[in-house]
Amino acid sequence: MSVTGPNGAQDRYGLALGTQSPAAAESYLEGVDRLLSLNAGTEESLYRAIEIDEGLALPHAALAILYRLLGEGVQARDAARRGLALAAGLSRRERQHLSIVDEYVGGDAARAYTLASEHLKEFPRDALILSQGNCTSTPPESRGRSVSRGSVNLPAQWNATIWVA
Repeated sequence: MSVTGPNGAQDRYGLALGTQSPAAAESYLEGVDRLLSLNAGTEESLYRAIEIDEGLALPHAALAILYRLLGEGVQARDAARRGLALAAGLSRRERQHLSIVDEYVGGDAARAYTLASEHLKEFPRDALILSQGNCTSTPPESRGRSVSRGSVNLPAQWNATIWVA
C-alpha cells in the first residue's frame, strides 16, 4: 500500500497527513481502518503511529473517537487535546478535523455538527469525520423529528448520505 502522494503522506482518500514518515502513516492508516471497521488492534496501531512520529496529531483524534465509543470520556477529551496541541503547522483540513473531534468528544454536539457539515462540504472524503454519525449526520436540534435527507458530494464508489435540515 502506498501512502505517499506528491506532497508527502496521504490517507487512503488522498488527504494529506501531517507526517513525512511512511511507517507512521502506515500505522495511522491501519488504526483508522480498524476503527472504522470496529476491529481489535485500533489502539495499538494508533499508539505505534505516535511512537514513530511524536508530532503526528491525527492518531490522537482517532484515539479520542475510540475512547468516546468505549465510554471513556476523560481519556477521549485528553486525546483530543493532545491532538490539538500538535496542530501548529498542519493543513487547514487537519486542523479542522482535530477541532471537530474535540467538540464531538467534549459533548458539544451542535457545534460539532456545524463544524463537520462545513468541513465535509470541502473535504467529503474525510472518512473519520464522515463516520461520526451521531455528531455529523443528524442536526442535534432535529433529533426526534423528521428532517429532509440530502447527499454529500462523495466519490461515486461511496454510497453515503447525511441528514441535513
